Amino acid sequence: MGTDLAGNALLIDAANIRTAPLIYIANAATDGGTDDHVIFVNQTGLLDSNILQLTFATAASTGEALSIAMDTNVAGRAIFISSAGTGVTGEGNAIDVTHTGALVAGADVVTLQATGALSSTSNILALESSGAAVAGSFALYIDVA
Repeated sequence: MGTDLAGNALLIDAANIRTAPLIYIANAATDGGTDDHVIFVNQTGLLDSNILQLTFATAASTGEALSIAMDTNVAGRAIFISSAGTGVTGEGNAIDVTHTGALVAGADVVTLQATGALSSTSNILALESSGAAVAGSFALYIDVA
């Protein structure tokens, strides 16, 4: 981008009724290692904004902002977060959900559903800590006003 720091490296401005994805990657290749990602972002400079921003505006949308569909033969995880951050007060260091909407009857902010069979050593939710806990820390803290 050189000196045009206010410009876009890539701009896709779509309008009208689409019948196909704006960006489509069909990857049937086999990885040669663990560092040959399909999409890779390496941010090393100071960043006060987001690396990836997904925003639904005011139009009624019934699709998900992010959908991850994994088949039965996938041994990896849908989401992996490795964090060494120290965080700040009032925010989750790895995941932070702030919901301000009025939930309709029967709606939840977070739902975990497991419809498959669980083994005798499996859990729907596991809270584990191998670090040194100090007085006043919790594995699960619930505060409902």
